[in-house]
Amino acid sequence: MPYGPLVAGSLHYDIMVAADHLPRRDETATGRRWYPKFGGKGGNQAVSVCRQGAAARMVGAVGGDEFGRFLRSGLRQAGVDDRFVTTLPGIGSGMSVAIQDAGGDYAAAIVSGSNLRIDPAVIGDDALWQGVALLVLQCEVPDTVNLAAAAGARRCRGPPPGGAHCAERRPQPPRARGPAAADRCAGGECGRGRDDGGRPCRHPAKRRRSRQPPCHPVRSGGGHRRGTRSGCRCWR
Repeated sequence: MPYGPLVAGSLHYDIMVAADHLPRRDETATGRRWYPKFGGKGGNQAVSVCRQGAAARMVGAVGGDEFGRFLRSGLRQAGVDDRFVTTLPGIGSGMSVAIQDAGGDYAAAIVSGSNLRIDPAVIGDDALWQGVALLVLQCEVPDTVNLAAAAGARRCRGPPPGGAHCAERRPQPPRARGPAAADRCAGGECGRGRDDGGRPCRHPAKRRRSRQPPCHPVRSGGGHRRGTRSGCRCWR
């Protein structure tokens, strides 16, 4: 099964409460029932990918408690690769309490717990990126984790041809820019603003200058408005 995304994100044990209405300020509303639910934006994304028939891998953290075992079980049942989800003894797993009314609207409060203790160093493991085609991030984990994951994805730049390990990729030479690109101008004088490869010539001296008269902008109330010449695109 081909790999899809690597999800670096949150895992929450959600306690869902069904009620007739959401409680107002200082009100204690009566609920009809409650039930546990696998959650967290990161966990939900990884599970959804697997349900669509692709493979997903996850980076995250759970606590060494019943909530953590519930969350890890949910990942494994869906087929998510959880090898890089860390169990942190003595730390509570992420959780939330959500109240949903009869119309489907809801309000929730989360306690991030172990999601705030994800170690960015885990993202530096080359095995984490093996076969990964996409990186998915959210905003329920520390910025340091998201930044480390983005840097890791940039280093690997997606799956190499043939499924080679990202560490085996050879760095690609930088694209030609500035004068180096202008030197490709056919015959030194393209006259059409194009080089011999059909790309726009980057040498300012080779560009065709417009023969149209300059626009005469009309100022009104101190603002710069469309010029008087027909077709003028002068906007500021």
